Amino acid sequence: MVLHSHNPNSFAQIREEMVAAEKGYKDAGIRSILCPLYLDQNKRIYYDRDKFISDLPEPLRTNFVAGIHDKIMSMNEYFQLVEGICEDLADDIKAGWTEVQLHPNGGQWCSDKALLQMKEYALKHGMYIHLHLLETQYQAEYAKRTWGKSFIKHYKEIGFLGPWVSFAHAVWLDEEDLQLIAESGAHLITNPSSNLRLRSGIFNMQRANELGIDCGIGLDGCAFDDDQDYLREIRVAWLNNLHNGVDGEVDYKDALKMATSRGAKISACGLSSGILEPGATADFTMISVDSIEKPYADPGIDPLALLVQRGTRQSVIMTCVNGKIAWQQNDESRKKEKDAEIQICTAIKELRAKDDGKRDNSIILQHVHDFYTKRK
Repeated sequence: MVLHSHNPNSFAQIREEMVAAEKGYKDAGIRSILCPLYLDQNKRIYYDRDKFISDLPEPLRTNFVAGIHDKIMSMNEYFQLVEGICEDLADDIKAGWTEVQLHPNGGQWCSDKALLQMKEYALKHGMYIHLHLLETQYQAEYAKRTWGKSFIKHYKEIGFLGPWVSFAHAVWLDEEDLQLIAESGAHLITNPSSNLRLRSGIFNMQRANELGIDCGIGLDGCAFDDDQDYLREIRVAWLNNLHNGVDGEVDYKDALKMATSRGAKISACGLSSGILEPGATADFTMISVDSIEKPYADPGIDPLALLVQRGTRQSVIMTCVNGKIAWQQNDESRKKEKDAEIQICTAIKELRAKDDGKRDNSIILQHVHDFYTKRK
């Protein structure tokens, strides 16, 4: 099961894009949680944007302002979008292939008013809310300057924090934040490769597990080798814990549970429990034990420990969904993968032809650096 936070190529086509994404996941034998994004403030820079803009020289100022689109749609239009996606995917939703969640893009990009409207809508319709939160120190600083407290403390005060919401990244949490999350029943999702690649920080996995917070592991579309290798991502999450030394170890079984049963709890509809037991959906992955024992493993070592330490996508023999083979190591699956690669490459080339995306951001980033440095 994958949670898909959708950044559209075109907001005018977001409904069609999300339906196509779900069909792609289903074709690959993957259950999906679809999250169409919403934002209504602070695009491009989080805090005191007018001051930042006024300090920019021309033509940098004009180009920067041209890229600001705070409010793409109203809340009513957003809820209509969600309902349209649910309507288009009604059969797959009923069959347990997919669900739709509300997706405020990030705490700094979504107003309290919008968040509380989403909470009301979600509770009324039995849905969850997913947002990226506290990925960077800048986001933590935004909350401090805006409310004099953290995002989590603020969300607790306004009544947004609860079991209906999951937070991706959640790097910059303090002890009180973690305790409030544990008490509320909210969920966390760490994206370790992304946090390392973007130099965002390290998730406090050990403490989150100690407090019994249901945590999942995500890729954020930003795995180390751009290969979306989920087994490797489990290993990165397990090893890259905030705590150091002999007391910093996290049980490998906790990492596996985050990738399976605990991560599955972010689904409002229970698409999959992440556990094989009577009455559960027969969703499972078959691993080659030989591949993770090479070149040597002591007799008696738990194969699950080896899987966390050594597993990669090459270790996978077969995946099954609803007890039916979705993928296996054979020529048919390899051809299907190759066809998908060609489709992806073609689509990206078409988008690049319209906008090559080759921009020199060094100048604007220097202004951002200076702006934040002067306001410490």
